[in-house]
Amino acid sequence: MSQQRDGYEKYSETWKNLQEPMQDFVRLNTETLKNFQAMKPEELGKITRPDELMEKQMQWALANGERAIEYMQESLKIIEKTMHSFAEECKSNTKK
Repeated sequence: MSQQRDGYEKYSETWKNLQEPMQDFVRLNTETLKNFQAMKPEELGKITRPDELMEKQMQWALANGERAIEYMQESLKIIEKTMHSFAEECKSNTKK
């Protein structure tokens, strides 16, 4: 019975460790999508010259490109933290 409880506790702890990065990714994805800029119809209606359209498109591309880089940096931090935690857990389990 004790081994079964220990197995369940290890499984429960592992599941908890897997949920945390998933929650971090959900939060990151939500924040990133909220912050992406898109062309609004009213802005499009105000453009009178082709060069204005090109300028707006470049502004959106640069702003969204910066957000994409920030997203990648944050996602790599989450992965790094998860892998470090997993490695530590593996080390502690193999020492037993």
